Amino acid sequence: NASCIRSYLQKRHKILLLQQRLLSPLLQQNECPAGQCPVIRWNLYPNVGQFQYASLEVHREIPKDHFIWSLLCFVYYNPCCLGLAALIHSVKARDRKMLGDIEGAHNYASTARTLNIISTVLFCLGLIIAIIVAAVLSGQISRMIHY
Repeated sequence: NASCIRSYLQKRHKILLLQQRLLSPLLQQNECPAGQCPVIRWNLYPNVGQFQYASLEVHREIPKDHFIWSLLCFVYYNPCCLGLAALIHSVKARDRKMLGDIEGAHNYASTARTLNIISTVLFCLGLIIAIIVAAVLSGQISRMIHY
């Protein structure tokens, strides 16, 4: 029974070392985008005899679907239907997240975020231009009244 445990632990140790060798170059070269790299945690546990093994836990962060932001962009300001497109991508990101497809959810959420940023920037520019035009027109009207 002890030899079975020892052989199992040896096999487990070899598998974990292989996983470490495969993942280490990817993480050292920083090939993954910021905020999307897997989190690797190594825990060393003392084992029976002289053997030790490491457990590898790789977690992907759950993406934000930006649904509320997309809904606000759709309802309040929808230039070139960007708010609608962002809302559709947000719903798709939420659906992918519920199905467990984290990569697909990241892709749809990223697109929704980009569309929301563009829509928000266009809204702010439009608001600033409207304020400037209103100020200039009120100045012109007040000059016409005084002459």
